[in-house]
Amino acid sequence: MAAEKRNTQEGRIRTRPVRDDEAEEWAGELLARHGLRALNLAVSGARRFGDRRSVGFWVRDLLADVEVSDPDAAEGALRDGVGRGRAYGLGMVVVLAAEQSKRSDDAVTGASA
Repeated sequence: MAAEKRNTQEGRIRTRPVRDDEAEEWAGELLARHGLRALNLAVSGARRFGDRRSVGFWVRDLLADVEVSDPDAAEGALRDGVGRGRAYGLGMVVVLAAEQSKRSDDAVTGASA
């Protein structure tokens, strides 16, 4: 998903990439806004999507066991995705079975099974 933070200063909105030291907090807040409480959250390193001449985003992969805290918001997240860049296929929520989740977690964090 697109990993950018928005700050409002002096009436202007500024975006910047999410730093590594704030990535887990950012991801947890993003999921919470969409009715999902993150448990065991793993966030990948940032990488560039697109190019500077057209559309470009800094993106990160998220993997978490989640609990649904707001069913309506969670349904919207599954249907529409979360965060910026959805028009480019970013931010789509993929539901995995618990066994698949463990294998995918190893892939995000670089651990081997």
